[in-house]
Amino acid sequence: MKIDPSKISTSITPFAMIDEHSALPQEQEILFTMHTVFRVGEIKQTAENSRLWEVHLTITD
Repeated sequence: MKIDPSKISTSITPFAMIDEHSALPQEQEILFTMHTVFRVGEIKQTAENSRLWEVHLTITD
């Protein structure tokens, strides 16, 4: 997942960066509230593994 900082700064949806508290600190993890709504954008299969899909999400208010 990639986060567009310009969308987050204007969003009213609470979130927390939890990298420091994660069991996998090398991953950049973000925790969103349960009621967070995303708009589904492009969906494509990854080139490295045909069993994985990349889904582009846009946060909504």
